[in-house]
Amino acid sequence: MGHHKFSAAKLQKLEDPRRLEREQPNVIWPLFGKVEVLIDLGAGTGFFCRPFAEKMAKGTIWACDQNPAMIDYMKQNLPKGGPCIIKPLLVEEVSVSLEDNVADCVFMANVFHELDEPKATCQEMWRLLKPGGRLVVTDWRDEETPHGPPVSHRLSQKTIMEAIESAGFSEIEAHDLLPQHHVIRATK
Repeated sequence: MGHHKFSAAKLQKLEDPRRLEREQPNVIWPLFGKVEVLIDLGAGTGFFCRPFAEKMAKGTIWACDQNPAMIDYMKQNLPKGGPCIIKPLLVEEVSVSLEDNVADCVFMANVFHELDEPKATCQEMWRLLKPGGRLVVTDWRDEETPHGPPVSHRLSQKTIMEAIESAGFSEIEAHDLLPQHHVIRATK
């Protein structure tokens, strides 16, 4: 697990508009609940931040990534103003420099299979979430799909759910919403 990080050299692949059809941010959005502060962990180019910001009447999206090239890209390419502010933030996998209980929701898309320390990362997400906050994870199904990493790099839904549960989350539910992805929601 975790040794196959997405390369910033493939950055434009993250901006492919066909991802909207495949990964459907509008279908995922209702799982978040009421959101004024959202953390997108492993935000990459901020692909999901744009449609999520449009859904939020006001608030902040922390677009977190551990790759400085992704942070630079987001600073140059994401909207600067609006009722919802997107703030790119350089982070470490298990250390996000934000205070405890700050977020209504933490979202991770196509990142879980890249984590070096999934349990520690889930514990950090727990720390960042307000009581009752939601963790929403989408990641590639552990089967052959038209897109995504090799099957050998992917994780089972059960493995992801066990890591989430080990950090103290409850109400861990799998949602069959996307054809190529596991979708899991949990509550702090």
